[in-house]
Amino acid sequence: MKICKVTTLTSVHTGSGKYLQKDIEFITGNDRAVVIDDRKVLGIIGKGNIDKWIACINRGSSLM
Repeated sequence: MKICKVTTLTSVHTGSGKYLQKDIEFITGNDRAVVIDDRKVLGIIGKGNIDKWIACINRGSSLM
């Protein structure tokens, strides 16, 4: 992988401006940040565990 330096001539906006909660809405590791897809998570954990998932989000605790 090549690494390059980019210099912008004007301000650059990246993203939507929405704040995401670490370890709840995104995770980091191995020099990467990954946004969690809610629908995929629900498909994996199942409807039976949705209350536990929501409780973690409300507490602000990690899903990991």
